[in-house]
Amino acid sequence: MTPMISNTTNRNGTRVRAANRREQAEQEFARMLSAVSVTGFHGTATVAVSLQDGHIQHLRVSTERMVK
Repeated sequence: MTPMISNTTNRNGTRVRAANRREQAEQEFARMLSAVSVTGFHGTATVAVSLQDGHIQHLRVSTERMVK
């Protein structure tokens, strides 16, 4: 399936292509995985993607480390 590519505006008024948001989500996921995939990390890691009409609106990346 070919991703839909359209122009959107970010909160600064800058035009951003939808494909860039998908790439950004993939990069954030990879960055998060490398940060938590280490010996001694216990906890949760989350990438939340908010969508509207099939377009990525927001990304939220969070990690929660459990102290034993």
